[in-house]
Amino acid sequence: MRHPSTIILTLVVVLLGLYLFLVELPNGDKQSNDVPVPAPLLSLAGLKVTGITLKNSDRTEIVLTHLPDDPKAPWRIVKPIEAVADSTKVAAFLAHLRALVGSRKVEEHPDGVAPYGLAPPAYTILIAVNQTDAEALDIGAENLDKTERYAQKGPGSPVWLIPAEIGRFLNTDIQSWTAAEQAP
Repeated sequence: MRHPSTIILTLVVVLLGLYLFLVELPNGDKQSNDVPVPAPLLSLAGLKVTGITLKNSDRTEIVLTHLPDDPKAPWRIVKPIEAVADSTKVAAFLAHLRALVGSRKVEEHPDGVAPYGLAPPAYTILIAVNQTDAEALDIGAENLDKTERYAQKGPGSPVWLIPAEIGRFLNTDIQSWTAAEQAP
């Protein structure tokens, strides 16, 4: 009598193993591959940026414009002074903006943005694209552990958390944007 029960138990274990191998393992792989890749906050991929305006909370502006006809100094500061811009810094800033991804959506339809430091924003970045279009990004306060900042693409749009690293570009004065040979 013990022999048939051993055969049945062995058959059940083999069928369970076969089920796990054929059904559960492939489904587990599909779930791990379906993790969504967050999209960049700004739609700058493949577009020609022709201008950048940086405003801080006291409305001081730095305006940069792109002059593709001058390969030695393609970026110029036109406000608050006129000078040649540091093209390396501008390129790094644009690369950072193109790759900027929100780590978490804080609020889909915010009623008020003051708790996030967005009324008024600490910084506003305006990007002129192809001489006709523009993208805007408002940057607010840092979160409690100072690793991220709140950001919003415009009134009524979702509030996101973005890396606080963007502050290294925004917490600078006009001299840090000028080319080395132009700096006083």
